[in-house]
Amino acid sequence: MVAISATLPLFSFWELCLEKTSGQVANWPTLCGMPNDRGLFGKGSIQWKMDGLFSGRPSMNWTGKYYTGILTPSNFTITEGTTRPTSGDGYKAGSPSTIGPQMLSVGGSASNPGGTERRHMKGTTYAFWVYNRALTNEELFLNHKVDEARFRGNMMVTNVLVDVEGDYTPTEAPGAYEVCGTWTFTASPAVDAETGSYLRPRGRVESLAGNNVLANSVDGEVGYTWTDGDPAVKLTWRWAKSGFFIFVR
Repeated sequence: MVAISATLPLFSFWELCLEKTSGQVANWPTLCGMPNDRGLFGKGSIQWKMDGLFSGRPSMNWTGKYYTGILTPSNFTITEGTTRPTSGDGYKAGSPSTIGPQMLSVGGSASNPGGTERRHMKGTTYAFWVYNRALTNEELFLNHKVDEARFRGNMMVTNVLVDVEGDYTPTEAPGAYEVCGTWTFTASPAVDAETGSYLRPRGRVESLAGNNVLANSVDGEVGYTWTDGDPAVKLTWRWAKSGFFIFVR
């Protein structure tokens, strides 16, 4: 069991763990505990318990792998996905009456770590993150992807590869991207340091599968939008004076 401290009422827990499906001694093994039997408990389902919040407290089914518990001044949420619930399962409006520094324990109860209420969880915790703010859905998605790659060997899927020709950097730095949903890649104009010439960004879009050119002069300020279902592409930005743009492959 590991003990850390956090301050209520605004924080997020993110944990990647494998809870054993059998052999649990406690009725409600503690995933993350606080004094006075507060915290997150899981065994087949996962529940928030805070300041007597028993009836209608947020709960959800749980596969025993990921979870994120978020506490804000106005609600409690739990999710094992990449989207915070705003109603229904995993959501509860209300604010804890206890505000201030709290001792947190991972895998056991902070209220009675050596006694009968310790509720130790049998399993393995690979990663536990504490934030002093509520995580966004984009951050939940990124956490999942990073930990899937780091601890499970499931690497990200590249659907947009950004490259440049020249010394300037687009809004999204060169590299491989896995886009979830929709994203628009852009580039800003630049000024040539030697001549002072105004340089406009243009992009070439080609499929990663066959190097087929899909678009040859994307305006960087308008951007190129990739959406789920589109083919994986390579987007190459180039900066040049206004006029004709010639990409040499």
